[in-house]
Amino acid sequence: MLCIKPNKNEKMVRDQKFLKTLLGKLDRGEIRRDFWLQRKSTQWNNQIRDQAIVTTVQGEDIDPVKICEEIREGKPSQKWIVDGGNRFEAWNTFYNNVFALGKNLENYIVPYEATKKDENGNVVKDEDGYPIMEELEFDLRGKRYKDLPMELKERFNNYKVIYVEHSNCTESRMGYHIRRYNNQKNMNKNQKSVTYMEQTAKWTKEITSSNPFFKELPCYHGASEKNSDPERVMLDTAMIIFFKDEWKSNAEKNALYVETNGEKDQFNLLDNYLGRMYVLVEDDDELSKLFEKKDAPMWIALFDKFSKLEMDDSKFKEFLKAFVGGLRETKINGESFDEIKGNKSTKNRNTIFGKLEYLESLMMDFFSINKEDIVESFETTDRFDAFATKFENTELMEALGVPMGNDIDRIAAQTLMTVCGKTDFSDKAIQEFITADEYTEDNIEDVDLYLDEVNEWSLELPAGTTLLKAKYVPAMVGFVKYTYDNDTNTDALNWFKDYAFQCTKPENDVQKLLNDMKEDFNSYLTYKENKTA
Repeated sequence: MLCIKPNKNEKMVRDQKFLKTLLGKLDRGEIRRDFWLQRKSTQWNNQIRDQAIVTTVQGEDIDPVKICEEIREGKPSQKWIVDGGNRFEAWNTFYNNVFALGKNLENYIVPYEATKKDENGNVVKDEDGYPIMEELEFDLRGKRYKDLPMELKERFNNYKVIYVEHSNCTESRMGYHIRRYNNQKNMNKNQKSVTYMEQTAKWTKEITSSNPFFKELPCYHGASEKNSDPERVMLDTAMIIFFKDEWKSNAEKNALYVETNGEKDQFNLLDNYLGRMYVLVEDDDELSKLFEKKDAPMWIALFDKFSKLEMDDSKFKEFLKAFVGGLRETKINGESFDEIKGNKSTKNRNTIFGKLEYLESLMMDFFSINKEDIVESFETTDRFDAFATKFENTELMEALGVPMGNDIDRIAAQTLMTVCGKTDFSDKAIQEFITADEYTEDNIEDVDLYLDEVNEWSLELPAGTTLLKAKYVPAMVGFVKYTYDNDTNTDALNWFKDYAFQCTKPENDVQKLLNDMKEDFNSYLTYKENKTA
């Protein structure tokens, strides 16, 4: 390895100067930024350039600039910028009004203090003759240096640039310093996008560092983990499931949107999905490969749709096995899955949602379900909304954890339907029930009564009992109604504690679970009667 020794007279000094002073030295050629070992001055795009100006006007910190003094035999020395040349290029061209800042800025509103002036431009003073100061704000978007108010021009001019200067350098030492300062790896797009997610990044990191989906699946080890692929999967998945209408191929824009609109419950739901999906594929290398970073968000979004079907998770595994076994070759609208995928960008809206729509149709056909019967968003009435809000705020639902959006409407409606004696709990039936608006106030009062009963029962069970989940509430309420109708509610609690302990895999279908509970309870009553006879 080449060893370049420093000149015995070489020294390093750290200092700071006003930006305008350094720009003057640059203009006079006392400092130059075109050393031949440096990269061209076009390394920054406009957005990076503009953000450097915003940072300066806001008075925020910037990494020190590095300068080397070249010793030239028999000639005056020359100072060169060896790290930070792009910053100087941005500062200098902005100062000389070469460009206006763009519209796509972050942190573009600058607060500043200025003397108050009247409509004629005269300084307003207080009763003691002192100028009155006022707090103002300035929008930097689309502005040149000449457009800045005097106070912000002064702030820009007087910005203190920290610099490190190496004196008495040879050309070879300058080359060494350039390599040393550039010996780093910049953030990739995944890593940079996470920086826009201040609160949601915390939730994301909690999941990616603990969920077995990311910790155990081989496709997220090594370079994938180092490149923050798990975080990108979480970001893209959140956008596809919760904010699909706002999807952008730009990760930074998606990150900003999720940070502004994301909720903790949404990330809790994703955590739940990922844990359940890991169980399905952990022992099958072929299936686990489906969940590599490029396609994982799409498959997780499909699982979100599957979860609304109220089937056992094992059914989703059956579909996955069929898919890798040849079902992917099925043509829908003249295209197979791989033909849709093709060589198109995996972040393109049409590609992502085209594949998702294809898989959803394929899955529905596999399970012989009419896609038209699945409701993405229920059309509700004011009366039902009032009921659903009251239902959501009950002690039981708050204890179990309230689902989001469409799910809470579904569970609230199914619960009311069991009290009304309904037996079809499909999305289509739910929508018809809500629209018909035929339930009575007595029905609503009965729901309150039965929910209180289920809540009392839940207090007798240990935390983590499988049945204590929101999706099983309609069946439990329907069962309480059954015991009241048959005057057997006094026997129900003792039976329920034993049943809940043994029922580790409840039916997801409301009517099937309700029938199972009735059958088991009746067997319990028969046994009790025979035992005491």
